Amino acid sequence: MARRAGRPVAVAGISQGGLLPRWALTYWPDLRRLVTDVVAIAGTQHGTTVFDPAACALNGCAPAVWQQAATSKLIAAISARRDETPGPTAWTTVRSLTDEVVQPQSGPHPASALTGASNIIIQKTCPGRVVSHIGSGVDSVTFAAVADALGHRGAARASRFPASVCAHPFAPGLDPTATGALVTGSLGLIGNRLTSQVPLVKAEPRVRAYARPRAPANPYG
Repeated sequence: MARRAGRPVAVAGISQGGLLPRWALTYWPDLRRLVTDVVAIAGTQHGTTVFDPAACALNGCAPAVWQQAATSKLIAAISARRDETPGPTAWTTVRSLTDEVVQPQSGPHPASALTGASNIIIQKTCPGRVVSHIGSGVDSVTFAAVADALGHRGAARASRFPASVCAHPFAPGLDPTATGALVTGSLGLIGNRLTSQVPLVKAEPRVRAYARPRAPANPYG
């Protein structure tokens, strides 16, 4: 993408798509100079506790479901890397305290927050707003964060958001009725695809060798 654009690019993603840019820039450092910004929306950075491994072990779950659990080997592998925001890239996260899929989103260790990032909470900008996991992707605060990150050097800052950001629930130009219906139906559609259109496995796939945490060297040989 950077080659086609003739310049570095920005990347935004939601849910697992919020974790994947971090994975890529952690393990392929030559990409870092090509990405100016990452905006991770409701990302599973530290996994989610909304997961029943016993049920998955019995009935099978999609590999991605296993991998995004807070107890997964994949999350353990990337968490072993101390730098959560690698490279010169500017990192912004956006999360909702009422996210029903990725939890916890409050307390000392929010699932979607990253050390070194500008961590934006939708309800801190618009108090009392109820925003679902998928709804985070089309929320007006999220749109403001993406626009601010792209429009300024460095990560997004909530203090620069327009005063009208809470006047409408969704990004400017989105029809409230149609967008609300899309958000309401999308989680069921995704759930159906995760259970009927991908292979189900009864254990988490092995993490690729390049990402496995390495044991410290034995100083005594």
